[in-house]
Amino acid sequence: MTTLARRSSTSRTSKGDGPTSGLTLSETYQLSIVDPSTNTFGPASYAWAFTDYGGNTNTATGSTAQYAAYIDEPFTISIARTRATQTDTLTLRERGNELDRSNGLAFVRNLIP
Repeated sequence: MTTLARRSSTSRTSKGDGPTSGLTLSETYQLSIVDPSTNTFGPASYAWAFTDYGGNTNTATGSTAQYAAYIDEPFTISIARTRATQTDTLTLRERGNELDRSNGLAFVRNLIP
């Protein structure tokens, strides 16, 4: 299973006249699963959980998901793949400003040994 992330939009928030005025505070990312095992083992379903630094969780299902991340705050992405009765879970810890590295191919994790 490979996970790809791309920035899909930018949210700009101003906090008045202070040092963060006009700065980008969050980014929205489109994340996609590329799972070559479906060719051999058949289709699977995917459940996403995004947990921010404060413990707030957002969930999604399907092979793609969107998440708005604060750029300097850590968050956890958990992806559960279920095929028949077997569930495999991948958990990644990232920061929003690192998720978009490498020209929109934020991270590519090849999980096939």
